[in-house]
Amino acid sequence: MSLSLDNQGHDLIRRTYSIDIGEDAHQKWLDEFESFLGARHVIVGSSDLFTGHNWNAGSTNAQFMVFGAKASPNERWVDHMQNFKRYYDLMIPRARRLGPEQFHHPQELFTAPDEARGIEAWMKDVHRFLGYNIYLGGVFGAESSRLGFLGIGFDDWNRVRSIQAEQSFWLTHLTGSSLLQQRLALSEAQRSVTQAGLDSLKWGIFVLDSARRVIATNRESDSIIQGPSGIRVAQGVFEAPYDIMAALANCSLSPVNADKGKTFLGQAGLPGHQNRYVVFASAFNDESAILGTTGVGTMIFVLDTKHFPPLDVRVAAKVFRLTEAEEAVAAEVLEGLARSEIAERRGVSLDTIKAQVRAVYSKTMSGNAAELAARVAMLAKPTRD
Repeated sequence: MSLSLDNQGHDLIRRTYSIDIGEDAHQKWLDEFESFLGARHVIVGSSDLFTGHNWNAGSTNAQFMVFGAKASPNERWVDHMQNFKRYYDLMIPRARRLGPEQFHHPQELFTAPDEARGIEAWMKDVHRFLGYNIYLGGVFGAESSRLGFLGIGFDDWNRVRSIQAEQSFWLTHLTGSSLLQQRLALSEAQRSVTQAGLDSLKWGIFVLDSARRVIATNRESDSIIQGPSGIRVAQGVFEAPYDIMAALANCSLSPVNADKGKTFLGQAGLPGHQNRYVVFASAFNDESAILGTTGVGTMIFVLDTKHFPPLDVRVAAKVFRLTEAEEAVAAEVLEGLARSEIAERRGVSLDTIKAQVRAVYSKTMSGNAAELAARVAMLAKPTRD
């Protein structure tokens, strides 16, 4: 099964990646890319942006593999990454034949019996070794020099999941390519195209250097600043409520412990707005100071839940297999209602509501209302209505 992006998606990918360069320039671009990421491929993403797997810039260097990275790669890790590179290298020419700008199941690209067995074993190894599933692979690009791979973790496949994949793809691709374009100092026209893509996202994006100075934003970030989130930019420095700033202090990318403390979820807002904003962040490494920092910077994403249409709760209920009662309770939790208020509204006991809320949190793997909002946001269409 394959999933084609819509026409707007095709056009954005085509304009972003159709850089008119010769073979020598392309080789130089790859060399710069390798020094930046420690790898020669493009972007690897994940469907779940809220478990530490968001903005995974693909790399064969364990320091940059933020999912399950090891300080000293063991033989198992090295073997796994060598297999990844082998399958990736094989994927490129086959993807060209299948056509760019589409998602494909990895097994669509590896049909010979020995290859099929190999890719199946490797996909199982991904789950066992790195902790997530790959049931959908993909390629994108407008020309042979601009192809990438998207790995997505699914427990099953259906149309709802494909929407989730598309949302993940756009956030991963647009934010990643935005930084890459600044890093590689591409043309103003190319930067403008990517900025337009970032401006179309509902997520407010703040890119900070190691001193918390804001070096990049998008249009939605202006709305976040003007709202009751408590997030501000003063004299170019990012400011936020204490709980967010405290969490940011622990948001780091370390070769010793790259998969812990890197990503956080939080909530921001004035009283009465405590569940209105979903906040998470991811670290990135800028050792060469191209973005203005000589160390680890931070990408912060803020979503105002006013963008959630009612359908999103129903979609989330289907994905996470909530009962009708649990779906209703989840919607009320997202409204910011306390358990006692929900019980009074429904005319049932507080213990019943508490049990239903616990079930919602358990099924959605959420620890609080903000994380539940994040799970629902994960299924939201990522562009403005």
